[in-house]
Amino acid sequence: MDLLKQEAEHGALKVLYLSKYVLNMMALLCAPVRDEAVQKLENITDPVWLLRGIFQVLGRMKMDMVNYTIQSLQPHLQEHSIQYERAKFQELLNKQPSLLNHTTKWLTQAAGDLTMSPPTCPDTSDSSSVAGPSPNEAANNPEPLSPTMVLCQGFLNLLLWDLENEEFPETLLMDRTRLQELKSQLHQLTVMASVLLVASSFSGSVLFGSPQFVDKLKRIT
Repeated sequence: MDLLKQEAEHGALKVLYLSKYVLNMMALLCAPVRDEAVQKLENITDPVWLLRGIFQVLGRMKMDMVNYTIQSLQPHLQEHSIQYERAKFQELLNKQPSLLNHTTKWLTQAAGDLTMSPPTCPDTSDSSSVAGPSPNEAANNPEPLSPTMVLCQGFLNLLLWDLENEEFPETLLMDRTRLQELKSQLHQLTVMASVLLVASSFSGSVLFGSPQFVDKLKRIT
């Protein structure tokens, strides 16, 4: 750097020679995706535009190196972030034991829904054998409920949740808007399926054998 500074002060700095050296070094260090950009710089003869292009490509190479470093460290960062979040979460719980009352109530309700025995429907005897164990069999099963089952049931309950209810799980407040959109989509699908079912029962197979009629009915619904 001192030599280059002295050459620049005395007007002896060879910009094109220096630029060629820099381009060769960039070609050795850059990612393959930047090879084309470096090759284009080799065809520029104007020193100003050449230096400007070099700095632009160097900036992209710097971002490539940062992204590669983050990607290589991501597993370690995730492991430490999980431990950090758990420690902070436990610290908050120690200070405020009632911090997750709504979440606890939500999961308790989901577990109760899984263990509850709903009234059996005679029309579903055949389908239950295909879909899996019936609710009664699940209720009589001595094996404890898995956390995954309870969590899945809890998320299903949220699709029917009264969003105006203030007792929303604290751990899902950030996802409340997204869950509201999913609830709206579920409502639309339910309405459409109901209309198609009613229309099919009244019209029979004549109209529903026409793809054009079914598509038009879906669009109208």
